[in-house]
Amino acid sequence: MKQINLILLALLISACTPKQIVKPASTTFSPMGNAKPLSFHQMLRQDLNQFSLTDMLMVDASYFASDSLGGRGVASDGSMLTRAYIKERFEILGLKMFNNSYLKPFEMGNKTATNVIGWMEGSANPDSFIVITAHFDHLGTLNGQIYNGADDNASGSAGLLALALALKQNPPKHSVIFAALDAEEQGLLGAKDFVNNPPVAIKSIKLNLNMDMIGRNKDHALNICGTYLYPQLKPLVTHITTPVSNLKFTFLHDQPTDRGANNWIGASDHGMFHRMDIPFLYFGVEDHEDYHKITDDADKLMPDFYSNAVKTIIAITHHLDENL
Repeated sequence: MKQINLILLALLISACTPKQIVKPASTTFSPMGNAKPLSFHQMLRQDLNQFSLTDMLMVDASYFASDSLGGRGVASDGSMLTRAYIKERFEILGLKMFNNSYLKPFEMGNKTATNVIGWMEGSANPDSFIVITAHFDHLGTLNGQIYNGADDNASGSAGLLALALALKQNPPKHSVIFAALDAEEQGLLGAKDFVNNPPVAIKSIKLNLNMDMIGRNKDHALNICGTYLYPQLKPLVTHITTPVSNLKFTFLHDQPTDRGANNWIGASDHGMFHRMDIPFLYFGVEDHEDYHKITDDADKLMPDFYSNAVKTIIAITHHLDENL
């Protein structure tokens, strides 16, 4: 068995252990009993290109959703470890920093939350920006039980890293900002801080692509929200979706008739961009039985669906970059 799959197996076992109390945080796992423990950072530093998209997504998402991170609550030890993991991947990929740091702290009541932000310069339109977002926080540990948030939103966070690698391999024409956002569960606060204190002129941001819950759906359907509000984007998206994978794509939850929970315009971080009149596309699935429950674990992710969803989002991103 390949080393990557052995490590993935260790992660899945860790992610699925009974949830009673938070275990000591660690970023080191041993793929084999007699092998020297190997951190994921060390493993992926070898050569990111050697891993399949599916393996990389599952390793990253399973780590983010492991018990050792305690549910990634804001300002927790698990949140700090998550930020460190994302920061190191940004370093490996050679993403640029704003103000000499990938970390952008902001105050949240009596806590300090932190976004992780990197960017790459566009080859043809360096002063125009696409912002790709996914929140990495989740509910943390409540009453001794760990809410791992594998789909919400370890799946989107790992997807963000996959897009960063894909655009590193095939550089964009527009500049791209990769924003792993904190405190989404508390009211889109990481996104709010980003748009209120943007690292570039707000008018230079042409598009937001947001991923939140993209790792599983029994009907193999991925929803795309935003094309009703920004109809100029729909032909650019429909041009891509069908030939890339066998997933079903639905354009939902952004029309005037969508009320309450059926309206997703402000359901995740893209809502803050929309408030600033920045066009967005939100990729996500319908709520499932494990949404915001302790059972949202990595073993519930669907690798084929997940990788096909991210593959399609990558293709859409490239097409939008070419045709904005």
